[in-house]
Amino acid sequence: MKNQKWTLLLLGEMAAIGWAVPARAAYEDVGVSARVVGMGNAFTAVADDVYSVYYNPAGLATLDRPELALSYAKLLTGLSDGSNIQNSFMAFERPIQEGRKGTAGVAWNYFSLQGLYQETSLFGSYGRALWETRVPDRLFGGVNVKYLNRSVGSVSAANQPLSNTGAVVPGASDPVLRNASKTNLDMDLGLLYRVKPRWTAGLMLQHFFEPDVAFSDNDTDRLGRNVKVGGAYRTPFSTLAADLGLTKAPDGSLDKAIAFAAEKWIPSLLHGTFGMRGSLAVGTRDYRQLGVGVSYKIFRMQFDYGFGLPIGGLSGMSGSHRLGLTYRFGRTRAPQPTMSEAILENIQDLADVGTPEFRYQMEELTLFKRTAVEEFLRQAKVDVGQGRFADALGKLNEVAALKPGDAKIVDSQARLKIVSEVYPEIKDFYTDPAQAAVYDGSLKFISGKDRAALVNLAYAKTLMPGDARPEALMRAIEAKTGVIREAAVLAVAVSSAAMPSPAVAVSSDAAVVSISSMAAASPAVAVSSAPELVAPEPEAASSLETAAAARAKQMSEGYMALMEVAFRQLEYDKVIQLAKQVIELDESNVLAYKRMGAAYHALKRYPEALSSLESAFKLEKDVEARKTLRSYINALAAFIRRASREAVAVKPARPARTAALSPRDIERLYDSGVEYYSRGQLSDAAAAFRQILEADPNNLSARRALRRVEAEQIQSGDKR
Repeated sequence: MKNQKWTLLLLGEMAAIGWAVPARAAYEDVGVSARVVGMGNAFTAVADDVYSVYYNPAGLATLDRPELALSYAKLLTGLSDGSNIQNSFMAFERPIQEGRKGTAGVAWNYFSLQGLYQETSLFGSYGRALWETRVPDRLFGGVNVKYLNRSVGSVSAANQPLSNTGAVVPGASDPVLRNASKTNLDMDLGLLYRVKPRWTAGLMLQHFFEPDVAFSDNDTDRLGRNVKVGGAYRTPFSTLAADLGLTKAPDGSLDKAIAFAAEKWIPSLLHGTFGMRGSLAVGTRDYRQLGVGVSYKIFRMQFDYGFGLPIGGLSGMSGSHRLGLTYRFGRTRAPQPTMSEAILENIQDLADVGTPEFRYQMEELTLFKRTAVEEFLRQAKVDVGQGRFADALGKLNEVAALKPGDAKIVDSQARLKIVSEVYPEIKDFYTDPAQAAVYDGSLKFISGKDRAALVNLAYAKTLMPGDARPEALMRAIEAKTGVIREAAVLAVAVSSAAMPSPAVAVSSDAAVVSISSMAAASPAVAVSSAPELVAPEPEAASSLETAAAARAKQMSEGYMALMEVAFRQLEYDKVIQLAKQVIELDESNVLAYKRMGAAYHALKRYPEALSSLESAFKLEKDVEARKTLRSYINALAAFIRRASREAVAVKPARPARTAALSPRDIERLYDSGVEYYSRGQLSDAAAAFRQILEADPNNLSARRALRRVEAEQIQSGDKR
C-alpha cells in the first residue's frame, strides 16, 4: 500500500523536481516528439512538422503536404519503486486546398502510470497565414481545441482512507482513489513569425481556459496558463533554438525554464539523411535536464530517437526514452534545396583542402552537379508536358539551388510558381477542350508568350463560368508581366458566356480578341513547350454575326486547342484528325493547314505535307508568313523530286537492325548518325537516329538529334 501511495504521488514529484512545472499531477508538459525531446522541447519557433499540433499550431500553416506521426515513450525509467510511466502520441495534418486555406490537424495523446492513473487528450488543430497581403508568408497563427480526460483506477488504498490525524477511518472510502474521472475542454493559441528568411520567432499560450481539473467538486485545481516564447535560426542543415517557458503555479508563483538546443542534419546523396541534436534546460525548482537525439530520414519516412536525463533532483534513474516515426505523403511543393546545397557545400569544402585526392573528388561532385541539373530540367519538362506544374516547380527549385542567379531559371521558377498555385495539376487536357485551353494558356505563359496565354485563359473562363481559377491565373499573369487585357477582351468574354456554348475550349492561335501590352514580353525561359516545325500565325478576328456562326467558331477553336496539345505531345496522327475537323468547320483556317502539314512531314508522308502547306499558302494573308511558307514549300518540293530520282548510294557500314540493341550498338549508331550529319547526308542521319528510337524510345539524345535533322531537311530539301 505504501508503494501505491508513493506511485500516485509520483507525478507531483515530477512536477516539482523533474520538469520544473507547477506542483500538480495533471497534464504535465513531458513532450510528445522524439526529435523535440532531444531539443529540450525548444520547438516553439521551429514548428516545422506535424508535431506542431502539440508545440505550436501556427507551424501547421507552413506545411505543404500531409504528415502522419507516431511516438512512444518510457518516462523516468529505473525508479526505485519500479514505476512504469508511459506516453503514446499520434497526430495527422493535411493542408486544405494545397495550403491556400490553411492546414488542419488532429492528435491523440495518452499518458499512463501502471493502470493507476491515465490522461487522454484529443486535439483539433488549425493553422494558417495571417495578413497575407501585408506580410505575405511571414506571420502565421494557430489554435488547438482540446478534449481532456483524466482518471484514477481503483486501488486497495481507497478502502483505507486516513483521517487528518493519520488514523485509518473504518468503513469509509477515499473518493479520489476509487474510479475518479474528470473531463474538461481547453484551448491553446500560437503565433509564428519569420523575422528574416533564416530567423523565426514563436509564441505559444497553453491552457487558455484554465480548466478546473480537480476530481472532487469540493476542490479546485486549475491548470495555470503556460506561456512559451522562442526564437530560432535555421539553415537547410542546422537549427539553433531557444525557448523560455513561464508557468503559473497553484500558489500564484511563476515557474521559469529556459532551454537551448542545436540540431544538425547530414545529407548523403545515396543513403538518406542523418540528424543529431542536443539540448540543455535549466529553471526554477532546481530544474536541470540534458537532452540528446538522433534521426534518420529517407524518402518520405523519418525515424527519431530522443533521450532526456534530469541532472537535478531525481537520482538513481536512467532517464526518459522516446521513439518516433513520421511519414510524409505526396511531394513537397516548397523548395527543398537539401541535396543541391549539399553538393555545393561539399564542392566548396573540398576546394579548400587542395590535395590531389580531394581535387579528384571535387571534379566528381562537379560532374554530378551538372548531371543533376540536366536531369532535373528533363524531369521538369516532362512534368510540364503532362500538366503536373507543382511537381515541375519542385524540380526547378532544385535546379535554382544548384545554379543560383541564373536569370532564365529564376524567371521560369516564378512563372511556374504562379501557375502551380492556381493549377497544381491539369489532368483532363487530352479529352476536355476547356482544360486543354487552360493547359495551352499555362504553357504559353511559362514559355514567355504572355499575350497568347491571356487570350487562352479568357476563352477558358467563358467555357467554365462557375470556375474562378482562370480569372485568378489571368490576374496573377497581369501582375507578373504588366500585360493587361483591353476592354474588348472582357466584352467578348461576357458575350461568349451568354451564348449557349458547347464543351469546347479555344486556342490562342485563333483568338478573336486583341490584347495590348504595357511592358515588354519576358525573355525566353528554361522550361518551354516542344519546338515547332512550322510556326503558327494568329488569324484576324472576325465579327460574330449569328449565334450559330459563333457556336461553329467556338467548336473550331476547341478542336484547335486539342490539336495544339496533341502537337506538343508529338501525337501526329491525332493532330491530322483534329486539323481535318477544324477545316470542316472553317475552310479558311491557315493554322490547321500548317499543323497538318507539319504532322504529315513528321510521319514522312511528304506529298500530303506539301499539299497541306500549299493550301496554307493560298489562304495566308501576311506577307512575311507567305515568304516563310514559300521557302518551306520549295524545299519540300525539291526534296520530293530528288527522292524520286536519286539512286541508292553506298553508305558507311552501320550495325544491323535487331529486335534489341545493346548499349554499345546504340552508341555506334549514334556516332554513325553524327557522321552522316557532318557529311550532309541528312536522310541517313535521320535513319540512324530513328533506329535508336525504335530500340530505345526514351533516348533523349537521339530524339533531339532527329528533330534537328528533320528541321534541316524540310528547310533545305537536301537528302545527301
